[in-house]
Amino acid sequence: AVFFDAFVVRMVIIPAVMALLGDKAWWLPKWLDRILPNVDVEGEKLTRELAAASERDTVHA
Repeated sequence: AVFFDAFVVRMVIIPAVMALLGDKAWWLPKWLDRILPNVDVEGEKLTRELAAASERDTVHA
């Protein structure tokens, strides 16, 4: 049972279903999206802000 869950379900079935669903796999109701915090785990917001700041610096220089 552990082997089936760990390898078949989590490494085959779930990724296949998520690939078939595409963006719909990540759909959230709007009310829940407003309640949940926007957590920037990978630092993408910081990267965008630094790029925008360096762009502003090159424009004004």
